[in-house]
Amino acid sequence: MARQRSQVSRRRRADIADAAHRICSLGRNEGRTVDQLQAELLQRFTGELQPGEARMYAMGWTVRVIREGLRGIASQAGLEASGVDDRDIWRWLRGEVRPTVWMDCLCRLFRCHQAQLGWPSQGNETPVDYTPPANAVQLGRIGMVCGGLGEGLQWEDLGPSWLVG
Repeated sequence: MARQRSQVSRRRRADIADAAHRICSLGRNEGRTVDQLQAELLQRFTGELQPGEARMYAMGWTVRVIREGLRGIASQAGLEASGVDDRDIWRWLRGEVRPTVWMDCLCRLFRCHQAQLGWPSQGNETPVDYTPPANAVQLGRIGMVCGGLGEGLQWEDLGPSWLVG
């Protein structure tokens, strides 16, 4: 189901993008999380910025990064993604078109619940959620210090119990 197309002008979008990049660069330097930055952007630009766009800026990404990430995830899953273009991604992130087929890949790439991209589950649809465990940041720091997890092991395999003790 499509939503109404945004009435934000191109010039205003460019201004918002510049401000969002600035806010998020400073915020990441201060140690703020992606979720915190996304929430701040949505508050500052109420009605002008959609959750998917805010998530992209909070991650420090561009549409090109997202496109290549989606293609990589699709390729690993044996799916064809060469037809995914920047226009599709913008429409998904702006809430103009529901990314039904791509929801799983988008959530996997953004490591979030679909509602954080502006697309809550509908009816009896199973929600898509790739939110990392609460201790994923700590695990990431340990991995950087220790040189990673090794071949074939994913952070999700460790789970929260790994840090007990």
